[in-house]
Amino acid sequence: MEQAEWDRLELWRKFFVGKNRKSRASYKLRRVCISCGQPVVDANRSGYCSHCLQAVKYSLNKKRRRFKAEGEAHIMLKERVGQFLASLGCEHIEWEVRLGGGLCKTDVLGLLNGRKIAVECGGSLMRKLGVLQGLVDEVYILPYGEKKPFLWNPDIVVCYHCGHPV
Repeated sequence: MEQAEWDRLELWRKFFVGKNRKSRASYKLRRVCISCGQPVVDANRSGYCSHCLQAVKYSLNKKRRRFKAEGEAHIMLKERVGQFLASLGCEHIEWEVRLGGGLCKTDVLGLLNGRKIAVECGGSLMRKLGVLQGLVDEVYILPYGEKKPFLWNPDIVVCYHCGHPV
């Protein structure tokens, strides 16, 4: 037998030390966790021990919370904004850009003669718009249901759901 096989058998032997005969019989067909290598009772056939299974489920839920799918209306607004920035004459247009070392994310960013123009699609928080204004030269907002974005300044309060001025 190879050394790895001996190590696995030794691990099982240590695991069975405190178990009674009935428990030992129920563990005959058990496997080893694919993540940490510990013996597992794999009732749900995932291949993970209970500790690793919980960690995997937590990381999947965290990813689902972090990456929300965008709606069709929001994607259409972004396409409209791309056309708007192209009509302004922007040389470079980027989508989903993080600015200020990850401090703020904007939907669409265009560069026009060295000036940064950020456009938010739909609703946005006022705090985010204030931070964004400090990072770029101009901030536009394209509300849901509108054809052209409007230039935002701190005097204009917008709805954080739809983006229309309040």
